[in-house]
This record gives sequence, C-alpha cells and structure tokens, in this order.
Amino acid sequence: MNAYLTAFEEYEKHDREVSWTDALDYHFQRGEVISLPRCFVMCRPVRMEWPDEIHTSLTTFGAGWPHDCWHVWCVAGDLRELLALAMAHGVKHVTYQRHDAQTLRRANIAQLSKRISRGGSLVCEHESTQGS
Repeated sequence: MNAYLTAFEEYEKHDREVSWTDALDYHFQRGEVISLPRCFVMCRPVRMEWPDEIHTSLTTFGAGWPHDCWHVWCVAGDLRELLALAMAHGVKHVTYQRHDAQTLRRANIAQLSKRISRGGSLVCEHESTQGS
C-alpha cells in the first residue's frame, strides 16, 4: 500500500474534529501536501515559538510571514524522506501531535535526522529546541 492510502486509513481510524477531506483541502490551499510512493505529509508553515493552539488548529495567517517550522498534521511512510523534504524546504523544526495525545511535540530536524539514521524513533518526548 502506498503512503497516501496508509495516511488516509490511519486518519480515518480515529475520531477527528476535522475530516480528512477538510484537512487535505486546507493544506492544499495554505500549506504543503507532498505525496510520494514511500512518504506522505500534510503540513503547514508556522513559527516554532507560536503558542501550541496555533500549531494544533487550522488557523490561517497572511501569506509571506516568515516561518522556521512545519506543523505536521498527518504523515505516513518513510520518515527519512519527510525530514529530507523539510530540510530541502529550509525548515529547521517540526511540530506534531500523536493522534492520542494532547501534547504538542517540538523537534529539531537535524537532531531527528541523526536519531532516525541511527535507528531511533521519531516519537520522542517533548523537546524544547529554543536557540537551536
């Protein structure tokens, strides 16, 4: 199964305030939707220091504001490809939530890349990367 179908099936397994179609449409218009055979990501540009509520809601800001982070709304597949895509876009950090957790996780892309290349997991404890 390709990464898009994996992401869709996983998303649909859980009760969500935002439907798959609405989330996908929002990110097509205001964020990034990248679908490759081995990696799917739905994300949008944010500032790392913004409050959690902005990261975790579908809040819209004007075009052209500077960002240093992607908030990953949904991801599936090879996480090394996700991190390579983020770095290619000049992104230094990612934020994300597990589907079953309220906590927003903040992580540095370079640190995650090293962890994954050593066989580690993207699922990590809340990491403050202020000043990274």
